[in-house]
Amino acid sequence: MPVTRITSAQNALYKQVKRLIADRGFRRERGEFAAEGKRLFADALASGLAPRAVLLDERLDPVEYEPLGAPVYVLPQAMMTALSDTKTPQGVAGVFPIPHPLCGTGGDRLLLLCSLQDPGNVGTILRTAEAFGISRVLLSEDCPDLYSPKVLRASMGGVFRMACETVRDVPDTVRTLREAGVRVYAAALEDGARPVGEADLRGKVCIVIGNEGNGLPEEVIASCGGALLLPMRGRAQSLNAAMAAGIFIWEMTKAGGMDDGGI
Repeated sequence: MPVTRITSAQNALYKQVKRLIADRGFRRERGEFAAEGKRLFADALASGLAPRAVLLDERLDPVEYEPLGAPVYVLPQAMMTALSDTKTPQGVAGVFPIPHPLCGTGGDRLLLLCSLQDPGNVGTILRTAEAFGISRVLLSEDCPDLYSPKVLRASMGGVFRMACETVRDVPDTVRTLREAGVRVYAAALEDGARPVGEADLRGKVCIVIGNEGNGLPEEVIASCGGALLLPMRGRAQSLNAAMAAGIFIWEMTKAGGMDDGGI
């Protein structure tokens, strides 16, 4: 395909990509997202996604990207820099279709994220969940968008490869899981909460992780089959949500048996 040069910030494609980066509603409306940066672009390709358009800084060689079969657009450095939401733009952006969610009812190890606010935490949790073989990650609708730039970067491509599903009603989802034989535990400093090391996390298990500042609503905790906590020896009263989720993920993986591999 021929390479096209874009020189105006009023160009329709340029404005579209800017909106895909910034606007969750627009991403849903279009069924597309923008992968900005060489690593994220490569992660999308490696996960089997085909770009619909490629935007390049004029300092890069478009010949490298022509075999992808998508239209390639070359922009001045200043325009590519303005497109990026990072401090160190890498001069590459791609428009990709949002893939159909890899959801389903299978798998033994699940996480349910309830009302998280920080996209970096969500992305880090997805990256950790993929690394340790979590089967599915469920997210409440008010969690950050999976295809926001910060979630995409923090997940290191995990968004493309994890089975993720957005749920409307968290307590109802918990009840449905329990009816299907999944043991669901709230991660909460609740009266009667047990240390995670004392819980049986073998078989079908789901851990519910709550909001960074407020934790889990009482209604969600009540819908679970129990509450688990992470014993701490220091003075801190709580952990970062992604760190806490990582420890729970490790405990679930350890209980279920470790596959070969490691960091």
